Amino acid sequence: MGIPGGKIDSGETPEEALKREVFEEFGANATIFEKIDEPFEKEYDFGVVVLEILYARLDSEITKTIEHEELRWVSEQEALELSWAPTDVPAIKELVERGFN
Repeated sequence: MGIPGGKIDSGETPEEALKREVFEEFGANATIFEKIDEPFEKEYDFGVVVLEILYARLDSEITKTIEHEELRWVSEQEALELSWAPTDVPAIKELVERGFN
């Protein structure tokens, strides 16, 4: 499982990057809201991954899925039971702790 998103292009803000990634991955338009406090940072063999989580609202239907085999809404409990990419785990735990509402 993974969270939609990707690398921030040169000259792009995190908000612009997420809006672009949602469109590229799902064919959907989104309104991007505030960030969750601080970015999640973790060092791996290949380098450091910095994960910024932003709240977003889909403003159109999803018309494609490029990066994901399955899309579905889940509850906090279901989110904890899924197998996430290692870089996403700290963010998922934080989101569950805060609540999905």
